[in-house]
Amino acid sequence: MREQRRLERVLTDANGNLVGQRGHYPYGESWYETGTLAKVKFTTYERDAETGNDYAMDRTYVNRLGRFSSVDPLSGNIANPQSV
Repeated sequence: MREQRRLERVLTDANGNLVGQRGHYPYGESWYETGTLAKVKFTTYERDAETGNDYAMDRTYVNRLGRFSSVDPLSGNIANPQSV
């Protein structure tokens, strides 16, 4: 089951049996987790077990701070603002 922010609260197997539950604080820090531990955590980002940060495609999300660790990668052409 998913919420508006794509957070999984209840995890089930292929037969619909409950295999785990999890909850998050508003910016992604884990509140509780029971049952099967999965790599994919807050909003489908993959969590690094050592640092607790989430890998979000081209950058890292630091959930205890509620922000990314770097700025967005710059793309497009500054001379053409519509391409940015």
